[in-house]
Amino acid sequence: MIDLLPKPATFKKAMAKLAGIFLILTILANFQAFVQAEGLGGLLVSSSSKVELGKTIVITFKASDAISLDNYQTEIAFDSGKFQYVAGSAKNLTTLAGGWDPNVSSNKILVGTFGATQSNVSKLCQLSFKAIAKGTATFSAANSVINDQYPANYSINVTVIDPLPSNNNLKSLDVDPGSLSPAFSAGQTSYAVAVAEGISKLTVSATPADSLAKVAVSGNTNLQDGDNKITVVVTAQNGSKKTYTITATRAGPTPTPEPSPSPAPSPTPALSVNTLDGPYDIVDLPAEVPIPQGFYRTVSSVSDRMVTSFKALKGDLTLFYLSNQAGDSGFFYFDSQSQTYMPFTVLNLPAQAFSAVSPESGVTVPAGFQDANLSLDGQMVKAWQRTENSAQTANQYLLYLMDSKGDAAFYLYDQTRQLLFLYSEGQPNLPTGSSTNETITPTPGADENSSGTAFNPWQLVALLLGLLCLVLLGLLIWLFVQYRGGGPSSGGPSDYGGDPLPPLPKAPPIRRVD
Repeated sequence: MIDLLPKPATFKKAMAKLAGIFLILTILANFQAFVQAEGLGGLLVSSSSKVELGKTIVITFKASDAISLDNYQTEIAFDSGKFQYVAGSAKNLTTLAGGWDPNVSSNKILVGTFGATQSNVSKLCQLSFKAIAKGTATFSAANSVINDQYPANYSINVTVIDPLPSNNNLKSLDVDPGSLSPAFSAGQTSYAVAVAEGISKLTVSATPADSLAKVAVSGNTNLQDGDNKITVVVTAQNGSKKTYTITATRAGPTPTPEPSPSPAPSPTPALSVNTLDGPYDIVDLPAEVPIPQGFYRTVSSVSDRMVTSFKALKGDLTLFYLSNQAGDSGFFYFDSQSQTYMPFTVLNLPAQAFSAVSPESGVTVPAGFQDANLSLDGQMVKAWQRTENSAQTANQYLLYLMDSKGDAAFYLYDQTRQLLFLYSEGQPNLPTGSSTNETITPTPGADENSSGTAFNPWQLVALLLGLLCLVLLGLLIWLFVQYRGGGPSSGGPSDYGGDPLPPLPKAPPIRRVD
């Protein structure tokens, strides 16, 4: 019988050889895996780790380092229950000519390209996917080849979430200082506000309609004169933005206007005008003649000529300086009703000065008065007298006067008694004597001793004070006499009652000290 089984020693040697070969193969396999792990890697990158349901993400396949690319290939797997492939290309990030469009099979996509070498490349291709169901899905890259190297498999997770709120409206919008124009409404995105001079910051209070939305305000500090643009950006939870704009206009300092140069008066010959005393010429004011108080120098147009004039600071009155051939000169104003230049006369009263003027157009002379001539300080002024005159009113005139405030009114003037009285409708005449209940103001310079002049009330006050002083002086003399008559030397009671005054003490004797 032939023994077909190997001898134990031979069998042991054969098994030892097989074990050695297996060990060598294992070491070589592990060394190859180590070379792949330490070499070039292939990565997957998502445009977002979370995506809203119905939105799209982009998955990028890339090398771990920038390389000179000759070729690549990979198989990208995805969760088809949560994502749907939309679009992509194996060559959308490289310039290699060869390759093929993505080969989509169920939940795997095979992409690859080859061609001439492209330098400094890391991103190899991009694929788009749409989220179709909530949950976490895995994207993986397997069986990858880059420049004939075999990177390890790589995977990432992406979570699909419910759509985030898109409310990017404001609930309220206010500024301080100031107020918005127009009034705030969520749909109105443009506003304006006026800011006073010197304000450098505007406080903007903006409340979003969604409490989780974010609000950012810019441009509300370091305000400058003029328009300043302020923006309020509201970012919803889903990232959508809405911008509200506020134009803040800050007032600047009011510039001081440059005084307009007065046009030069027309040269001679002088302009001739009509007055009550005949023709006069409008001439320049002599250096020694002062400008009337309350007036300033300017120029006015007369008969298409620019001439020197003097305008009242208050009230509508313009004066001209006139002179005639006889050498008479003075200030005149133009009476539009009579088309004549009238002398300018000032009535100086203790409390106020009045200028005699002509009534403006539209001012009617009270009924019952007619034109009359009145001379004040040698000047003829516009005046009126009663139509039915009497001995009592023969020297009473109606004057139209303007005060220092520019207010004008009719006054009754008694030339004999030098009295001025504000005229009121229905007033028959000036009161006589002391029977009037209204104040009558005497004009200065009146003759206090002339007949018919009213008694000055100040004289009465002075007379009463003088009498009072005399009475006090007499009382003092009487007290002195009484005191001396019942003095302490008599030892009797005083004349004004009470106990007698005690006697004065005697002076002590003077001693001589040696």
